[in-house]
Amino acid sequence: MLKKLKIILFLILTSNFACVQAQNNSTPIQMNLTHFLPRTSIVHSKFMKPWAEKIEKETNGKLKIKIYPQMSLGGVPSDLAEQVRSGAVDGAWTVVSLTPELFPKSEVFELPFISPSKKSTVINMAINEYYETYLKDEFKDFYVVLLHAHAPSTLHLNKIRPKTLKELEDLKIRIPNRVMSRFVRDIGAIPVSMPITDVYESLTHGMINGAMMPFEVAVPLRLHEQTDYHIVAPFYTLVFAFLINKDFYDALPKDIKEVIQKNSGFHIAHHVGEIWDKYEGDLMLKVKVEGGEFYNLSNEEIEKANIIANKISDEWKNKNGVEYFDKAKELLEKYMKKE
Repeated sequence: MLKKLKIILFLILTSNFACVQAQNNSTPIQMNLTHFLPRTSIVHSKFMKPWAEKIEKETNGKLKIKIYPQMSLGGVPSDLAEQVRSGAVDGAWTVVSLTPELFPKSEVFELPFISPSKKSTVINMAINEYYETYLKDEFKDFYVVLLHAHAPSTLHLNKIRPKTLKELEDLKIRIPNRVMSRFVRDIGAIPVSMPITDVYESLTHGMINGAMMPFEVAVPLRLHEQTDYHIVAPFYTLVFAFLINKDFYDALPKDIKEVIQKNSGFHIAHHVGEIWDKYEGDLMLKVKVEGGEFYNLSNEEIEKANIIANKISDEWKNKNGVEYFDKAKELLEKYMKKE
């Protein structure tokens, strides 16, 4: 009897040891992420890379993450959401207005002059609260790590120094989305749509006169080398989405899911906004030091711009619903007061 008990005990101990060894020697789960910006961008170097390293550390290496910048897994930026949804990639960082038909209600935060705040932190918190009530249906095919935005953008111009909207007439301006295409057209300029990676060459060869984007994108792409005049105004923001394929996420072990959840949404929205705000300020200063000229639109010109922006917003409300617009404005005001 004693000999039998010893055998049973030995089998239990060796079985447990084998399980531990199997767990320790198990192959880590691999996750591939992609985006369309260079490695030097804030997106890659200050957000996605540190996020991936944090996830790997907190999962004790059970999840290994590799990031592929500049669409190096193939396709063009407008493919990213579909690549994630279909499972062609495990996850991606993208801009929602690249596929506005998929995320129509998210577009509200991209309307011209909608944000009363110049801080990304404010916009991020507003977007993530808005998501909880209004956007989950738009993102039902994804696990949403984060929706966020850059600070209101700047108009960068090459060899032209307009100080009024009137002086922008007939200039060719690269636009980031369809609502800003309408805004640029309504002020009398010519909107030009092109991949962000083509902007530098287009400025160099005079194919466009300027481009709208934040400094945190313009400087890594070296656009400040081809633009010498910068009009600072809250023209627009872009809504970014960091998404993971839903089936990939659902198949992850519970402990890995919990780590990702703790590093998603409200848990990181304000911090990510701080990163964007810091580097936007730092890069604006860099451009100033290197000789860039800055100009703020006068109150009179801002009022003219707001009249045009309000018409665009009214059309958006008629198409998508007043409730969505009003709630977005309410949340932006709410979080601006908290800053």
